Amino acid sequence: MFTKNQLQRSIRKASQCLPMLTLAAFCFSILASCGNTPVEITKETSVAEVSDDEETKQAQASTEAEVASDDERNVTEASDHSNAGTNSNASDKTTVSTSLYSASEYLPITLENQYDYIEDTDGTTLVMGHYPKLQLQELSLSSDGVPAYREAQNETLENAVAQWNMDEKAAFDKDMQDAGDYAREDRKNLGADDWYYYAVEDDATLRRADDSLVSMQVMQYRDMGGAHPSTSYVGVNFDAKTGQKLEAKDIVESTGDLESAIVAKLLADYPDIRDGLLDSSLEESVKTIMENPAYGGLQFTLDQGGMLVMFSAYDLTAYAYGPEFVKLRYADYPKLFKKQYLPTEQNSFMPLPMGEPMLTSDGHTLSWSFTEAYTADGINDPANNKLEITLDDKSFTYPAELGYKLQAYARTRDNRIYLYFDEFGDNDWHFTDVFMSDGSSIEKLTGDTPMDAAFYDTRPVDPEKYLMETRTGVLGTEQIARYYRIGEDGLPAPLSQAWTYIVTDENGKLTNRELTLLKDLTLETVQSPSDMDVSGDELHLEKGAVLIPLTTNNTDTAICRVKGTRELVRIVLTGSPDDGNYKHLIDGREMYEVLDGMILAG
Repeated sequence: MFTKNQLQRSIRKASQCLPMLTLAAFCFSILASCGNTPVEITKETSVAEVSDDEETKQAQASTEAEVASDDERNVTEASDHSNAGTNSNASDKTTVSTSLYSASEYLPITLENQYDYIEDTDGTTLVMGHYPKLQLQELSLSSDGVPAYREAQNETLENAVAQWNMDEKAAFDKDMQDAGDYAREDRKNLGADDWYYYAVEDDATLRRADDSLVSMQVMQYRDMGGAHPSTSYVGVNFDAKTGQKLEAKDIVESTGDLESAIVAKLLADYPDIRDGLLDSSLEESVKTIMENPAYGGLQFTLDQGGMLVMFSAYDLTAYAYGPEFVKLRYADYPKLFKKQYLPTEQNSFMPLPMGEPMLTSDGHTLSWSFTEAYTADGINDPANNKLEITLDDKSFTYPAELGYKLQAYARTRDNRIYLYFDEFGDNDWHFTDVFMSDGSSIEKLTGDTPMDAAFYDTRPVDPEKYLMETRTGVLGTEQIARYYRIGEDGLPAPLSQAWTYIVTDENGKLTNRELTLLKDLTLETVQSPSDMDVSGDELHLEKGAVLIPLTTNNTDTAICRVKGTRELVRIVLTGSPDDGNYKHLIDGREMYEVLDGMILAG
């Protein structure tokens, strides 16, 4: 039995959902337990120096041009490094026919969450929210220790992405405003002791991004005080060459064949679906969604393996049946999909959103879910958060106290499944946990302590060379990054000792951290940003000289460039015996007494 207040909110929530039936609604709470259609994952196949402000624009242009060639050199160096003394990679790649697939290359694309909140007049949080921003660029590191953004050079796609970003923000802002209005009213009725903040969350996952197609899945979660939160699934697909927003009819040769394939898979994967239909005919329901613009069209994404068709709760069936996901593999429908939208066969990580099972090459299914814990008073209790991984009919539960949200990527090798979880922690600090399944059990490879290095806003693609980031305390609190590969044990292995400093301004643009000497200092010169331990000549610097940090070993050493010159110097931090591993002294003094301009957190 609803109370009057609950009933009012339920009616209001239902009215909110009516206009967005195409996006579908509801069922976040039962997503992990619903009978989703598996996504198949098969066995895998096979900087230059930044100028100072006083230097010329011509030098800057030269720097940008060098990034690509440096990146190619790094790929070669990484390959040489990973194969030194082993022949490991030769044995775990298989050759398959390429007749089905088009030749395509990955696009540099980044998804970054934008956060917002609404407070009451007394400072109490009313609504928390975030939405994704899609950028046609990705971080790239050169051997000279300077980061740059590598961009996708396509004006039409850039315009399409810019328009989508504006539309996404406008829709998010409208929902935030509505949630704030409801929250102010409901907080008065509930009372301060029973209040919890509402949520407007759009989480996006890039399923594919290559030179033929960009495909993204957006999960829209709304908690605005109704009987239960609502969750909708939206597919966003662009032609990478023209920027055209793609519908299902643009992807396939025959919409009739697509409808038949979807219905057949729904009946096979959800045998009781007809019992829960909102309309009498499943065939007509699918046809109506595909052909009626008022329903928003078919929601789908495309990845390396095929098309994922998404029906949210209330699209086809009653709330209790949850959402339905249908996976149509390219290999099973060789004549259905237009060849220009078929993907590359390049070895890659595969995004695996929460609640979406995957099918392995040897017939097992695996999925995961994340549950936030709350105290009896409704306060978030991260210490009791749980990650549950389900293998066929067996579930394995792990603590997930560091994560407020998780994002997973999957990779298979030698009939083993590896899951890489990017865990979002306090103060936007990320961690990585790695799990492996041999088809009979789940093993946590990272043990009791997760890795500090994580994906953050980068998108891992190639397991032989991808970026991971963390934060360092060397010369202040800074973001740092370096390249990794997946080792033979399934764990990330760094390709170099040196980390590159990643410094951005208030607009998210890459910049330099400039540290000014507060006293004369004699430092050792080096030839390369990677020379953490190589001895060099001494260089005396006078008070007022400016240093630009380039790289660090994330322990006690930083390589800096002397501004206005090409001189590289090494700073080695030390600590007192009582400080343990904390290094904070330069020439026997606190580092902030020697250098001005450092950012110190905590």
